[in-house]
Amino acid sequence: MEYFSATTDVWTSVSGDPYITFTCHFIDCMWEIKSFCLQTHYLPADHTGANISEVLSETLQQWNLDDGRLVGITTDSGSNVKAACQLLGWNRLSCFGHNLNLAVGKGLNDSRVQRALRVCRSVVAAFSHSWKKQRDLVVAQEQKNLPIHRLKLDVVTRCV
Repeated sequence: MEYFSATTDVWTSVSGDPYITFTCHFIDCMWEIKSFCLQTHYLPADHTGANISEVLSETLQQWNLDDGRLVGITTDSGSNVKAACQLLGWNRLSCFGHNLNLAVGKGLNDSRVQRALRVCRSVVAAFSHSWKKQRDLVVAQEQKNLPIHRLKLDVVTRCV
């Protein structure tokens, strides 16, 4: 592997424990993209740029990876992770998925969108609590030659 890129994220487990994960990505001699999660490190220290940069640097050392061969690292837009990459002199790219999630979240905060979501949730709730309505929905879909679908509630998730 001549050059590689990486992704990293600081995250919290269901039990509330903080971790940082480091994944390495590269193209092998057969021109296939390879990705390996090299380490998930418990991170009980303050999540400062200095502490995160130290963990990232140690990860490269433990895996005998030369940061001179690191083309770039993709992260969220947290100021602490950005500071860590700056301290290390690494080329950082902002995660598109994270940015998209933030943009959609802001769009969903519009009062008109919130009202529409409340109406949709009440419709779904009405169907969820009535087997007759669920049956009638299936019949209506069949009559119109539509695929059979059940109504689903939206679920708030944290970014990937």
